[in-house]
Amino acid sequence: HHFPAAVVKEVVWKKTFPIEATIAKCQKEKCIIEEHFQERFAVTPEKNYSLFLKSAKYNDLGQYKCTWDGF
Repeated sequence: HHFPAAVVKEVVWKKTFPIEATIAKCQKEKCIIEEHFQERFAVTPEKNYSLFLKSAKYNDLGQYKCTWDGF
């Protein structure tokens, strides 16, 4: 997704399959990674809120979804 960061109020990253879990929530360019994901996930507001995964594991396989301002 590409969107102007200045316009976005809230960005949420979720894993949707095979489990449902919220990974991160960002508001006004400040991102909070949920506790279970803090060691290996990062979100970069300066790069269009991209989700980065350090040292991927087999359990990380699945579908991820990014929403902004509820869309």
